[in-house]
Amino acid sequence: VVSTQSTGKSRLSDLSSCVPTGLLIAFSNRSLLLLMWPNVGYTPLKVNRTGNDSKVCSPSPSSEVFSPKRRNVREVLVEVPRSVTVVSYHQHIGATIIEDRRTGAILIKRILEESPIAACNKIHPGDELKMINNVPVEGKSVEEVREMLGRLSQDCTLTVSSFGAYPEDRESYTAPKSRYFRAFFNYDPKKDSVNPCQDASFSFVLGDILEVVNTEDELWWQAKKYGTINVGLIPSSDQRLRYLNSRAAKSSSDNLLYTREHSKKLKKKKDFLFTFGAKDHKEPLTYIEVTHVRPSKSKRRPIIITGAKNFGGSCIRNKLLQSFPDKYFLPVKHTTKTDTEGYKCCSKKEFSALIKQRDLIEYTKSGGHFFGTSYESVRDLIVNGKTCLLDVHPQYLPVLCNGTLRPHVIFVEAATEERIKHLKQSNLEELPVPQRKLGGSDIRELRFNSERLLRRYTEFVDTIITLDSLSSAVDLIDQVAERISKHPAWMPRRWLENT
Repeated sequence: VVSTQSTGKSRLSDLSSCVPTGLLIAFSNRSLLLLMWPNVGYTPLKVNRTGNDSKVCSPSPSSEVFSPKRRNVREVLVEVPRSVTVVSYHQHIGATIIEDRRTGAILIKRILEESPIAACNKIHPGDELKMINNVPVEGKSVEEVREMLGRLSQDCTLTVSSFGAYPEDRESYTAPKSRYFRAFFNYDPKKDSVNPCQDASFSFVLGDILEVVNTEDELWWQAKKYGTINVGLIPSSDQRLRYLNSRAAKSSSDNLLYTREHSKKLKKKKDFLFTFGAKDHKEPLTYIEVTHVRPSKSKRRPIIITGAKNFGGSCIRNKLLQSFPDKYFLPVKHTTKTDTEGYKCCSKKEFSALIKQRDLIEYTKSGGHFFGTSYESVRDLIVNGKTCLLDVHPQYLPVLCNGTLRPHVIFVEAATEERIKHLKQSNLEELPVPQRKLGGSDIRELRFNSERLLRRYTEFVDTIITLDSLSSAVDLIDQVAERISKHPAWMPRRWLENT
């Protein structure tokens, strides 16, 4: 039995009956310290206080048992205070903190990879923060400590302590391999009330490539924008889905459900249309893992031009072929109409077989005859090192975007109503034919459909351009095609895994 007087002094009595060999217990009026040798079992002890006396005894069967997490190397459960100098160069030191609700201590919750505090390799998650530049933090709130950390200059001294030595082979620790993701939403940490440390986060927009360096936390990843050096916190895919589900639940309570029956209400609330209506997605898009792929010298990636109905795809395609006759090529189409120049003629039975075997990208019927584009004709152009040009509706993108074809998809947004009216009056030739007869309400509908389709199929889109004029659109598409033929491009990782 250990007895503690009001003076704070302690004395040890016979412990042989309550603890195993190799376990030394020292008790003061503040804490119970255990020194344990490896591979020695022990019975957790409970402290009973009566007045100024404290006793250590075996716990009852219903007592909560403390089970420390085992490590592969020796641990010593003693408090080890130490001072560490962190050189921050006027940037965030790279750690988030929390308050221990039981003791009120300020603890290091996580350390960002490649941050100043990670570079010193002497402070670890779970350490208790004691002082900042010799200023005690005891009794201060988490917000006050965060403000102190935010005011740090080029370097600082942090005093921390921990119960237990960390693995002796920690210096041989290697950071996990980076993974790259394309973001499919805009994020501003200043507007995120659940972000654990807004100062240690960064903002990004839809389409940004993020280099994720640590995914150990299920809700908050450590990442940086591709090409930058500062690591910060971003919401994980699970955290983003939680946020979207909470919004969906709130909208459902207001009768704004993501169903066809409520499409009219959804049109009035456009920000809720983000991919929820897409048939190809079981859940909203957050991130897609991508990889950097170098261009092939012998194979050219197909260029797919897409957009809303009447966006002028055929006009853009024809102008590209006229401007660059030796650079872009159309795949040979199949047709059941005999003696059709430039087409591969076949019987209706053969055409029906192509449909059943799903060998056609798209097909249509006109004048009693069928016309369609086959995968084989596209692959023939790719194998021969030619740039295939396709003009399709966005609904065909899910079947075209795969590891076999690896297309580059360019979505052409409709111009503004003012721009279309200006082209009608000044330069009608620069306006696609389908748009020349559109009125004000038709133009607004075209723009609305363009925005809706872009949100729905944004997963498959690589480049977005606005059709200010036919000439400018053709020049932009040619620049994109030239760039992807010479420089590495980001592609979904699943394309490479499925080939």
